[in-house]
Amino acid sequence: MSREHHYRFFVHPENIIGNSFVNENKDLINQIKNVFRLKKGDMIIVLDNSGYEYQVEIRELNKNNISGSVIKKEFKKTKKKNRIELYTPLLKGKNFDLILEKCTEMGVDTFCPVLYQNSVVKSSEIKDRWKSIVREASEQCGRSVLPQIKEPEDLNNIFDAVKKDVNIVAGCSSDLNIGDIEFSESKKINIFVGPEGGFSKKELGQMQECGFIFCSLNENTLRAETACIVALGFLVNI
Repeated sequence: MSREHHYRFFVHPENIIGNSFVNENKDLINQIKNVFRLKKGDMIIVLDNSGYEYQVEIRELNKNNISGSVIKKEFKKTKKKNRIELYTPLLKGKNFDLILEKCTEMGVDTFCPVLYQNSVVKSSEIKDRWKSIVREASEQCGRSVLPQIKEPEDLNNIFDAVKKDVNIVAGCSSDLNIGDIEFSESKKINIFVGPEGGFSKKELGQMQECGFIFCSLNENTLRAETACIVALGFLVNI
């Protein structure tokens, strides 16, 4: 008898052929077999990162292979009207991991790590750990599409790419509260959160010249990782 709870796993689209699912990934097999202790006859959900979910009954499970039959295929359409991209500073230690995990759960579409003038972390590249964090968070929270992670980029290189979007600078001293901003539908909303050292005067001037919207989040001063989560909480369902 299959279990009521269905574990969710992102897989490559080529692992799903017609009504069959086959996977030889050792990490996935170990997770299914030894961590969750699933067995033949149990149901899992596999996701191809295009929005489709496949309910699969496990037919074979050993140390080298897992295979099953697709019982049901369903497309999960998002209810969000606007695409949300988070321009977040790179942070030390586990603080950036926290942003990736919690903002994935909240529903962000794209993470855009930014190298600000006052950033403590001055350079990086996309890490496998980051990809694992957003994948596991997506599986846990029920997402059918993974958020994208862009390569870290200097703020100066971003302005041209976002000039047609709605750009919000969150967590600044402002009379405008983030909850009071009005949006039209089908707009891409970019949330900019500053680093531990705050925005430089030059960066603030550049953002003002480009028409960015400055808003407050709270009467208290929030850490960068907290500001990302709070700002996304206000905007993700708009």
